[in-house]
Amino acid sequence: MLLNVHQRLLGEFFTKKNESEGVHMKIAVAGTGYVGLSNAVLLAQNHQVFALDVIAEKVELINQRVSPIGDAEIERFFAEKELDLTATLSPEEAYRGAEFVVISTPTNYDEEKHFFDTSSVEAVIEDVLEINPGGDDDY
Repeated sequence: MLLNVHQRLLGEFFTKKNESEGVHMKIAVAGTGYVGLSNAVLLAQNHQVFALDVIAEKVELINQRVSPIGDAEIERFFAEKELDLTATLSPEEAYRGAEFVVISTPTNYDEEKHFFDTSSVEAVIEDVLEINPGGDDDY
């Protein structure tokens, strides 16, 4: 269900931009849990997508077109769709030259401190600004 909603929202935006401007963008997706992998798969239908994760086994599975989260819709897209999707452990490979970065890392809620731990999101932002300070200038 979520994959279908993402497809309608994200897919239409990036597909229209792609068709109207003839652009094939490089997009990085940080995190390959359900949200990150769903977005990466949808965007990879029309753009070059690099999905970054810190778990080597997940990266290997994605590059073999096997869903590490066991989702039927993602498995179907892997089997039936032509995807420009590369999973990587390298922030440099993912972020260098990317026009967009989708951040889908964990933000767990700490019930004792009463706040969301956004440190992984902040780390991605710092990496992107260091590796790709000018956006897609080097792409």
